Amino acid sequence: MPLLRQLAADDFRQRLAHGKLPIRVGPYIYNVQSNLPTVAAGIATLYGDFRIGDPGEFVDYNVGIVHSGLLQRIRGKAEFLFDKRSPFDTIPAGQAYAFLEWGMNWCVSAHNNEYLKLHAAAVSRHNTAIIMPGTPGAGKSTLCAALGLSGWRILSDEHAMLPPNTTEIIPLCRPESRKNETIEARK
Repeated sequence: MPLLRQLAADDFRQRLAHGKLPIRVGPYIYNVQSNLPTVAAGIATLYGDFRIGDPGEFVDYNVGIVHSGLLQRIRGKAEFLFDKRSPFDTIPAGQAYAFLEWGMNWCVSAHNNEYLKLHAAAVSRHNTAIIMPGTPGAGKSTLCAALGLSGWRILSDEHAMLPPNTTEIIPLCRPESRKNETIEARK
């Protein structure tokens, strides 16, 4: 399984445009599609060290962020697709990459039941994990990032996933989501 960054630029763009880019993220494979250059740039930058799924391997989620027609393109809108359907309203195209990340989180929250899922950040060090639950905007991602810079391994800044009847935590490592005031605080 090659890393995403090992794909030639043309191969990457073709796979992404045609919805044939399976990316391994934790225990899941997301098959991603997009015809938006900003989304392609975000994926190439933030998922470059992620492995690509093997041809014919089971895909957990088919997701995309697309302009699905000329009218959406003219209006500067994009839509999130899940299994080629749009479960949400369109969004401004400038928010498309962030919406892809949000949509990927939604897939795990809404469609998986094999783990106990907590809306929480999770970090580990020396075989010990800390689960940090909190409401949206409480600072989970910010604290997670600070601990990551202090030698902790970031397991997730969004989902703490525990197999039933265990004390294990399943990593769902993805690019950290930052929003609102946190973005300014980091500059």
